Amino acid sequence: MSNIITRVAGRTAFLLLALCANSAHSQTFDVALPSGKNYDQAQFRMWVPENAQTIKAALVLVPGSNGDGRDQVDTALWRDFATEQQLALVGVYMTDKLHDDMFIEHYVNVAQGSGDALLDALTQFAGRSDRPELGSAPLLFWGMSAGGEYNYEFALWRPERVAAFVVNKGGIYYSALASKEARQVPGLF
Repeated sequence: MSNIITRVAGRTAFLLLALCANSAHSQTFDVALPSGKNYDQAQFRMWVPENAQTIKAALVLVPGSNGDGRDQVDTALWRDFATEQQLALVGVYMTDKLHDDMFIEHYVNVAQGSGDALLDALTQFAGRSDRPELGSAPLLFWGMSAGGEYNYEFALWRPERVAAFVVNKGGIYYSALASKEARQVPGLF
């Protein structure tokens, strides 16, 4: 009987050590910002892979209308890609303040404050993770619906920060014309 207990205890200890070793090197951080001019909630989750010596870019995952994308940083597909490319993953949860036309998301108009919320979160992540490169790292955006609108608007607003973006169906765009710099940012609609 004691032989069985010893084997079970040994296996349990091994599993616990393996789990701790796997999570000890990757980093996950959460940031929540106060309500802003064009958004109610702005919450972000960042994940950094264990093998990343220097973060090459941050992949920002923005879901559809008022959706919570923070759990997307836990997805194996995104983590595998981030690990291979040495990227930070940033999941976004942003919601609108109540207004008359709730089918149009005001937070996608990044020049009105929601873009600065993302930049502020990245600055906080840079300090908390001891990875200063995050404060100025190139941004890759993936988003659907309102998330795609946010991505496109961000590329027009701060083209120097955006390496590329994906818009998976967007409906309302606040910026009519892209600047010369913004037209140089690779995008997929």
